[in-house]
Amino acid sequence: MYRKGFAPLVIIFILAAAALAGGAVWYFYKNQQSAAFHLPQTTIQPGSLFPKPNLPSSTAVERMDTSGSSVSSTASWKTYTNETYGFQFKYPDSWRDVWEGTTTYGNTSGFGINLKSTTSATSSVYIEIFGANSNATSTAGFFSMIGLDISGTSKRQISASGAAGDYYENVPGESNYNEALFLHGGKYYGVQDWTDDATFESILSTFQFLPFAPAAGNASSSGDFSINNMSEITFSTGEAATPLILDASGRSTGIDSAGNIVQKIPNSSYGEDQICSIESGASCTGVTRSIDIQQAANGIYELILTGVKSGNYDFSIYNYSQDGSPQPLLEGRGRIQLGEQIHYELIFNSSPGVTSTLILVK
Repeated sequence: MYRKGFAPLVIIFILAAAALAGGAVWYFYKNQQSAAFHLPQTTIQPGSLFPKPNLPSSTAVERMDTSGSSVSSTASWKTYTNETYGFQFKYPDSWRDVWEGTTTYGNTSGFGINLKSTTSATSSVYIEIFGANSNATSTAGFFSMIGLDISGTSKRQISASGAAGDYYENVPGESNYNEALFLHGGKYYGVQDWTDDATFESILSTFQFLPFAPAAGNASSSGDFSINNMSEITFSTGEAATPLILDASGRSTGIDSAGNIVQKIPNSSYGEDQICSIESGASCTGVTRSIDIQQAANGIYELILTGVKSGNYDFSIYNYSQDGSPQPLLEGRGRIQLGEQIHYELIFNSSPGVTSTLILVK
């Protein structure tokens, strides 16, 4: 038999023991949570998580331009040499020479070269050569000659093969550009920057002037080779006929009777252009066939047109005198049959103020 009041004491003791056990469990659980989720604060030094590798002193890390060509070394680049105007430079393997010929600013004519990247539509370099006035003493005279206000541009001095030049930034145009200019040998040499800075600086670092002497076999047939001779014959025609031009010595440039491209006239070139749509994937339409002869010798040139289809033909000839001034445009047109040949004669005279003559022979 239990004594009165003993049962309540037992109940209170049991409840107290349970509370004490629960508190111990809660304290242990909190400690575990703190250990799992609360890390001590740590100061991380830069580079401690991903330290830089220890490269050998001979290792060079090359920068790449937007077209994918290395710009830290130009040793493997292509070399462009122009012995007519006496200069050369290097350019990336992924670029190509897309155009050479006469370039003009109003009534002022000169020689131009355009090189472009084949992997980047916006990367290119344009080189232009213009005869300088006899009293020219600085590169700024070039902009005065072509009537361009450069008051808002900045410039810094550069050099190439010992020739002093200036690098102009933000030259005004359809879109502002940078240009390196040299006054050398009585001519202005301009190198326009239409690519990223690293690539242009690398190209410019290889630019150099050569001794002013023609390569073997490149003198004109009349023997009047001169770096001050800016005479030129530029011929172009459409798709109805292929052209061939023969000089007084029988050398030819264009498409011969076997359908091959020949470029035997000194300082001459042949090219074809078509209009193509890359986006639509449609077939190319039309073709323009062109012949260009730099420092053309005075004399009679024979022009032969061979019909590649029956239809109408037309062509134009732009002639330039020794001082670079343009002569009146010469044109020809008519009808030609497939396989037919039509002959013209161009009597070319590069003396300033004189007009060359075109005659239909057959």
